[in-house]
Amino acid sequence: MYFNYKFYAESTWGVNNRTKRLAVIRTESMWSDVARIEELMGGDPTPILQNNVKYTHGSQSFAVKSGVSAEGSKALCCALRDEMAVYRDLVVAAINLSTTEKVETIRLVMNHCGIPAANTIAAETVISWPWADWECPIDFAPSSFNSTIASPVPTSSSSAVSAGPT
Repeated sequence: MYFNYKFYAESTWGVNNRTKRLAVIRTESMWSDVARIEELMGGDPTPILQNNVKYTHGSQSFAVKSGVSAEGSKALCCALRDEMAVYRDLVVAAINLSTTEKVETIRLVMNHCGIPAANTIAAETVISWPWADWECPIDFAPSSFNSTIASPVPTSSSSAVSAGPT
């Protein structure tokens, strides 16, 4: 990954002295987040909330949401621990989210990453979850990692491709 949360956070928010105020817009809560930002800037959020239109372009009817297995999600979360920490920092610093919204947002990520008891961990721990110290439950050995990311797609023997002369 070349341009990521860390890249943009460092270039806009800073590295060590993160004193700039920031707001976030979460995809799953876009309209309420935008309305809250409008309100914080002195505007009226009512028109935004009244026009709460959902554009999915048909994605809600897709049969497959993702080819990534639960174990694959854990593996990706392990590989992206630094990104997860920056995401957590952005959510925690957001001036447009309540403490409850911050905790719920981070818990969603923790659940997606397969962190045991994510829903029962104290809010203070969720807000400061140590992604860098999280002990990854995935074996990154090449033979197991490739099969962990996605479920294998069955192939017929007639479609097998030869690797070269025998």
